[in-house]
Amino acid sequence: MLISVLIIAAVISGAVILHRRSQDDVSYELVIRRPLISVPVIQEQGGQIEIIVRIQGETTDDDWEAALHGDEVIHDLIVTSSDKICDVHQEWLITCTIPQGTDGSLYDLRLSYGDAHSESIQSVAVVDEINHEFTFVHAADTHIGSTEGEGAVTYTRDFIDEMNRKRPDFIILTGDISDKMPPTWAEQDPPPEEQDMVFYELIQELEVPVYVVHGNHDYSYAEPDDPEQNIRSYQRWINPHLNYSFNYGDYHFVMQNSGKYAGFLDGDGMMTMDNVTWMEEELYNNMDKRMRFVAMHHPVYPDMIHDDTVRDAFREAVMDHDVAMVLAGHTHSSAVYDAQGSRVTGDMDTAQRPLHVTTGDVGQGSGEYRWIRIDGDEVEMTVHEI
Repeated sequence: MLISVLIIAAVISGAVILHRRSQDDVSYELVIRRPLISVPVIQEQGGQIEIIVRIQGETTDDDWEAALHGDEVIHDLIVTSSDKICDVHQEWLITCTIPQGTDGSLYDLRLSYGDAHSESIQSVAVVDEINHEFTFVHAADTHIGSTEGEGAVTYTRDFIDEMNRKRPDFIILTGDISDKMPPTWAEQDPPPEEQDMVFYELIQELEVPVYVVHGNHDYSYAEPDDPEQNIRSYQRWINPHLNYSFNYGDYHFVMQNSGKYAGFLDGDGMMTMDNVTWMEEELYNNMDKRMRFVAMHHPVYPDMIHDDTVRDAFREAVMDHDVAMVLAGHTHSSAVYDAQGSRVTGDMDTAQRPLHVTTGDVGQGSGEYRWIRIDGDEVEMTVHEI
């Protein structure tokens, strides 16, 4: 279902905002910050979901309404609590219960407070059961805008078609969503200023939940004099959150900001110690989960982090917090390393965790993705070609 992302006008009794990716430069009355199409929530019937919203004007903890909208189906959610979590941005945390009998599907979320409404498309997946056996796909480097081979848009659409056929439980996409190369370096189609919007339109064709984190190309190669310009575009169209985490049942996933590129000719990640500290806190607070995973764009094996001190702190943190796997892109090649950086070519069960995993690109010709099956504490991985 495609919904025009260019509409920011108010409709229907004054205030429906079709959610774009960033709200910082858009006038709004009410806007959903999470869940989003690129930061969805997956939950069972009868389970709870949390909605983070920003709202203008005076607000109380009453009068919130939420519903899931599918093809010719509406399921009203049961609002169980509402708490203000940030006075500066007027942010609220709304907790809702999914009623029993809700059909398993990927839904649009609609939230209202009085006459103000907001919609977050394809952001809530309702499933019959979440257990200790599931599959997810790791993919990276769609590079929308690249014209190599058949072009990144074609390759990405082929990937989406394959995911809709194979139906993993969810997808993790680790960065370089766009290409954003300077026009003097490479032909771009679509041009840099449209690439994030085109990706946003493409993933609306997905029938599988997808979690997205950014890469160095998403920050900007096209505007070296304003390296923040294109990360603002990424946040506007795709994902305003550069760091976030989510749970799939008893499994915790940290989506880590590995930083912008170190320089115009250096694509290594400028991860900061603040990012490592944030990750450590997320992992520490979820040590009761059965397994923990970290996903980001730049790998630490092979070393693609610019600051050695930060890189070493990251490596130590994921070991200390018993992370099972660190997923990364950037290298455009598929490889597995153990916790000490030794290449794993045989039995992964005997390799010291965390496993550091890179996966080939989707959008520039290799057409690779990694199918990952979790069964309790066991991990099986296979590389597939589209």
